[in-house]
Amino acid sequence: MAETTPKKIDLNKVFLGLQEQVIAALSTDREIIRHPTTKGTATELHWLRMLGDYLPKRYSVDNAFVLDCEGNLSDQIDVVIYDRQYSPFLFNQDGAKHVPAESVYAVLELKQELNGANVLYAAEKAASVRRLRRTIAPIPHAGSLGPNGLPCCESLSYVLHH
Repeated sequence: MAETTPKKIDLNKVFLGLQEQVIAALSTDREIIRHPTTKGTATELHWLRMLGDYLPKRYSVDNAFVLDCEGNLSDQIDVVIYDRQYSPFLFNQDGAKHVPAESVYAVLELKQELNGANVLYAAEKAASVRRLRRTIAPIPHAGSLGPNGLPCCESLSYVLHH
């Protein structure tokens, strides 16, 4: 009986290939799309699609506003990663999505250029989410909870540059 060799895949090459695809798509958009708002929208769509494809289905990824239990509202956030399993989606008013502060795991601000002004702008966007009041109901998160029953991660803001 012939001995079979297990088939292998080089995961490093797979992930480098995926990274190259994202870089190529974003670079093409930067070269071809001249209108700044349209270019920004295209960039957001790439990140929303990529994160939506690779995050576990428990999480949703959207361009959204974050709303707290007292009615306070964040700035508009380019990418919000939030729990859709244990937290209700609040509402979508003609494309303006609103998610509860308790469900937010991360926020990302996307910019075409990395510079001091954009970093400060992204920090203020993240601060608009961090200022919101969150209730203290425990939310299961990968088998663990942080202090006061909150998930173990804080809201993050990144300036993603390419």
